[in-house]
Amino acid sequence: MPTMSLTLDAAEAAFLEAVLTGIDESLESLARRLCAAYNSSAVALLEAGLGAEAREQLDKAELLAGPGGPLEGFPAAQRELQATVHNNWACYYRRLQQPETALYHLRRAEGLEMAAAAAAAREGRGTRGPGHDGRGPLPEAGTGGPEPVAPAQRDAGQRAGPSAATLLNLAACCGSLGRHGEALRYAEQAVPAAAVELQVTQPELEAALLEGLTQTQLGEALPQLRRAEPGACSQMAMAYYNRAVEQEHMQQWQQALHSYRLALAAATRLVGRGAELTLTMQQSAEAQAANAAAEAAAKAAQAIQEQQRPAVSPAEQPVASTSSTPAALEVRHLNFAYPGLDGRPIPGVPPLLRDLCFTLPAGSTCLLLGANGAGKTTFLKILGGKHMIAEDAVRVLGRPPFHDTGLTVSGDLSYIGGNWQRDIAFAGTSIPLTGDFPASRMIDAVPGVDPARKARLIKVLDIDPTWRMHTVSEGQRRRVQICVGLLKPFKVLLLDEITVDLDVLGRANLMRFLKEECATRGSSIIYATHIFDGLEFWPSHVAYLAQGQLQFFKQAHEIPELAQGRLLSLVFSLLNADREAQLKARGPRPVEWDPSREGAVSAGEFSYAFNNGWVPGTMNSSLSTNAVMRT
Repeated sequence: MPTMSLTLDAAEAAFLEAVLTGIDESLESLARRLCAAYNSSAVALLEAGLGAEAREQLDKAELLAGPGGPLEGFPAAQRELQATVHNNWACYYRRLQQPETALYHLRRAEGLEMAAAAAAAREGRGTRGPGHDGRGPLPEAGTGGPEPVAPAQRDAGQRAGPSAATLLNLAACCGSLGRHGEALRYAEQAVPAAAVELQVTQPELEAALLEGLTQTQLGEALPQLRRAEPGACSQMAMAYYNRAVEQEHMQQWQQALHSYRLALAAATRLVGRGAELTLTMQQSAEAQAANAAAEAAAKAAQAIQEQQRPAVSPAEQPVASTSSTPAALEVRHLNFAYPGLDGRPIPGVPPLLRDLCFTLPAGSTCLLLGANGAGKTTFLKILGGKHMIAEDAVRVLGRPPFHDTGLTVSGDLSYIGGNWQRDIAFAGTSIPLTGDFPASRMIDAVPGVDPARKARLIKVLDIDPTWRMHTVSEGQRRRVQICVGLLKPFKVLLLDEITVDLDVLGRANLMRFLKEECATRGSSIIYATHIFDGLEFWPSHVAYLAQGQLQFFKQAHEIPELAQGRLLSLVFSLLNADREAQLKARGPRPVEWDPSREGAVSAGEFSYAFNNGWVPGTMNSSLSTNAVMRT
């Protein structure tokens, strides 16, 4: 630490002198040097367990590398250092047990490095990226967190995408969240990326490793490895190791055994036979070999039993079941329009929803996008069984939500939306749910609730059970509403702008809880909102509803704006394009009502509807007039 402190002090002093003397030509290089020193200091502090001090260094590095900083005119250097900062932020948040926030920063780093690689390809130059410094501990199987990333010290060749360090951190973070399919995808990308940073190709390296060459022979066969940095060598071994871990999680046993062998060979030849990294990989490889042998023995025993079993006549053989586990949600050519007073569709008014089709797998988190009035709330209410539709148009857990009331009664299907309001006799409608009673009375009134789940929700939503419901704020009332709606474990949850009153911390805690519910219990969520900050990491799918139709329904990895941290920009461009299309189709709306049209009735456009009485419990008629004019 003393050496690091001296280096950091010297970099700060040189940068300050350049600023004070106005030496513009050296400001960029000094800013890079200072930002690198902040990152290196943060790495050392994180490894020493000094999180608060590391955060201070990362804040400084982010300020230097961020918009408006001294690197603003040097996009290549700025992207490189920003990616390094985001990697180290991911390490910081992972150690705080906040993997979703860590994943958000890693996706920001991935987007920056992809942009840097694209720019480098256009300019015909190589890209640099954060290289692993090799000092952090090896991630455990499926639970390892992001490793600190030191600033790049060398050109890593013609890298065509994110760096190996970023990909490895993404794999470890996704694995810790139980998203092993995504983790395997990142781990598989990390292997060739790590080979590029060793300046070799993946096939030639694997051929040399599997040939059993000694370290000296390997250096003769691939001279580039003699010049390789220790961190890049460790990174290569870890890439194979992470791939093996995720293949094991996906039950790809033979592929995992092959990857473990490559990891051990790379660690032995490139890092050293006695290194801690090598010993750890050797233990994992031996354990996987034992598992593979046990599985092969079990399959052989099962095959012997099958051969010894007496033959069964065709008439006695059981019929294989053709049923399969249904998707969480299935929508098939859904059309919906609100009826007029006579119960029939209003003439000349197109359906609000037209020919909607999509299937949402179990365990998904779907973000529903759309402008005001696009039909998001109506769509969610249909899915929640609040509007009657044809039985085959919507299936929730394989059952029609309106006709099968057991879905909602059991709590398997839950809808939370709108304000917590009620109608009060002779007072009015939409009165906020208030009363001089504690929040605990509302929460405890739900029967059959798991006490541990209730306690966790109260903690996640930061609810004080002694709150008096007639004195709480709108945000506090919303927290109690959400708690009551989530007390029973759900299989499908529909959320309609329920975080509108929550502060940033409350919203982040809630979204983290919901993500964990889907990851651990296989639940599915559709969430409609207009608040997008920090949501890039949350969805597994994104749906966009406009002009009564589903414009797209994609998996999150198919949307590059999410990885780049540009969800708000994506939504803005979608809504702006939709508004322009509507404006072009219908023209501008009239600014004021034309008084000459008052009371005008055109032939064939007038219909009668009779007053059907008073709205229960209010002093308001159900119709403002006894005749309704449709124009």
